[in-house]
Amino acid sequence: MSRSKWKGCRYENASTSRHGLMVCNVCSQSIDEGDYRCRETEEAYITQHRACSQDDPQWAVLDRQRANHAARQERLAEAATAFIEYWGVVDLSEYAAAPAKDPRP
Repeated sequence: MSRSKWKGCRYENASTSRHGLMVCNVCSQSIDEGDYRCRETEEAYITQHRACSQDDPQWAVLDRQRANHAARQERLAEAATAFIEYWGVVDLSEYAAAPAKDPRP
């Protein structure tokens, strides 16, 4: 199937999302787990396993986004741990700034 037909399709994971019959239109196997892509037509959802659509460059984009997110989460966890160890504070709610009062009468 041409790439232009897959423009604007959705990239999902079978553990969190389902579209139509969830049968790959390339290998005719059920999509029960892992990543897949889908597009909606007037008749049905067309779905494909990630393995059956590896030539789609959007998978590489999504992989980079996931890796960047995981790296950010790791840096955030390290920073939070360092903050807790340095300051000995876990709950910051008592230190939160009060909302600014409106100076208008």
